[in-house]
Amino acid sequence: MRKAIDLAKAGNVQMLKFLLSYILPKERPVHVNLPAMDRADDAVDAFGAILNAVSTAQITPGQAAALATLVANYARAINVHELEIRLDKIERELKAVREMDAWLLSDRRAPPPRSAASR
Repeated sequence: MRKAIDLAKAGNVQMLKFLLSYILPKERPVHVNLPAMDRADDAVDAFGAILNAVSTAQITPGQAAALATLVANYARAINVHELEIRLDKIERELKAVREMDAWLLSDRRAPPPRSAASR
């Protein structure tokens, strides 16, 4: 290691680059005040905060791209979750309608299905 440092001090640019790449961190943490994302459309405000951080030289464009990818993926996860909730509700309602249709087409001696009667 001592030899490498001596070579870098003597002007060996390759050795200097090697030592700096070994010493310096590959990434540095960034601090950007992003708004809370409770819904997928909140990503618009988050993207605005990222753009503002780039325009004020708080973060680099590369760091902004990484943050934007993170925000987009999170928004997509929220969207999928919201769609699953809506689909579950539609499936429950469809089941209730089918049960009521079956009851209406039957001889109606049995009481109506609970899901339809509770509406």
